[in-house]
Amino acid sequence: MKREPKRTIHLPRIYEHFKGEKYITLLTATHITREEYNEQLFENNLEAFHTEKNYHIQVVEKNGVYRYIGFQDEGELIIYMCVSGKSFGNVYARPVNMFAERLDTKKYPDAKQIYRFEKKMNKLKEVEI
Repeated sequence: MKREPKRTIHLPRIYEHFKGEKYITLLTATHITREEYNEQLFENNLEAFHTEKNYHIQVVEKNGVYRYIGFQDEGELIIYMCVSGKSFGNVYARPVNMFAERLDTKKYPDAKQIYRFEKKMNKLKEVEI
């Protein structure tokens, strides 16, 4: 079996989904149990929609470490936000390996991209002041 080359997902970067909308990668998060969550005081939180499980998860932050509270541990998740189209501003989560995966050409024969998400900008805009 041919091994797929490793891909690097950059944070933050603009990526285009094969269906056309653009997204900015924000962060990655690892699972935390409800018990662990209840034992700690987290500084910030946001809600993200898990695209593969079809439910919302809570993402929390403490000292620059991001964790998510979900029904089960799904490994590292990438958290990203839509920056175009009808879903503008919505925040999503999916496993990092699924974000980086090659498209199934049998399922999506008309897709123009090789990967589910492809990087569209190497560098975000810089503003001089």
